[in-house]
Amino acid sequence: MTNHQALKPFNCEGKKPYKIGVLCVYFVPDGWDWLISLQLQHVFRYVDDDIQIKLYASIIQAPDSVRQLLEAETGHVEIIDTRIRNPLPNREHGANLDALARRAAQDGCDILVTLDVDSFPIDPFWLHNCIKVISRGVSVISVYRSENEQTFLPHPSFTVFTSKFLTKHDFQFYPSDDQQQNQEFKTFLRESGIRFDTGVGLGYALWHSNERCQTLLRSNVRDLHYLMGGIYGDMIFHLGAMSRSPLFKRDFQTVTWRLLSRYQRLPSIWRLRNSYRRNVARRNDRMHKRIVNHLRADPEMLFAYLRGSQQSPLNYSVEHFSK
Repeated sequence: MTNHQALKPFNCEGKKPYKIGVLCVYFVPDGWDWLISLQLQHVFRYVDDDIQIKLYASIIQAPDSVRQLLEAETGHVEIIDTRIRNPLPNREHGANLDALARRAAQDGCDILVTLDVDSFPIDPFWLHNCIKVISRGVSVISVYRSENEQTFLPHPSFTVFTSKFLTKHDFQFYPSDDQQQNQEFKTFLRESGIRFDTGVGLGYALWHSNERCQTLLRSNVRDLHYLMGGIYGDMIFHLGAMSRSPLFKRDFQTVTWRLLSRYQRLPSIWRLRNSYRRNVARRNDRMHKRIVNHLRADPEMLFAYLRGSQQSPLNYSVEHFSK
């Protein structure tokens, strides 16, 4: 994989218009309508005559108000009733992305883009940049969360690939049980050190084919948290942990946690270990709420801060973010 920080704007050339299919699976708790509205604004605000874009949505769980927001984007959003449910969230997410990707490809989309429910572009040239990179022979563009010790895992918060790549490799974002038993797939897991998650099937397709992937690394100049509130390639914002407990792999890579885990069969150590876990969850939850408050109050100000601006566009001091 090639490390990449930021892509530059360009003028579209070649086939016009490009047909883009954006894929998103919506699992939305109550009270998050504002974030879905923000996502939709950013997905559609930067489109020009060179590009046709359509968002393919699968709603797993969401209040009626979210469905209404999606339906209001007449002609730009299609809600697909995939009827795919699974008690394992990652498997469910992957299977729904698979269904959306194949529907978009059948509709004639040239390029497919995945987003998480809490991720969206913040660069006005994001689509033009991606089209240019893909046209140069790169098979996949993807967020790569190395800050969470992930290896060779295209993250579904933002992946870009062509319909031809999907047809050629016929991959699943979360591989089937049969594929997981494949010896070559097991070799891939062992050699890559990858953590099994949504996107591992796309990672395997890249590894198997040895095709090129342009990775988008975390580009924050400032961080409120090492993982949440991330900007990738100076192009994509990902809140993180919107519909899950804010606990992450790196939180448990400490010497203290390893010692507590080693001796957890001792009653007193077991209680300390549980207390440690609760404290980590509370600390991350407080920071998540803090990032959410800034994002909801003024997203552009937050993005400017994370990008390193000494003052926001509205002249708020960066001290505002340190309280």
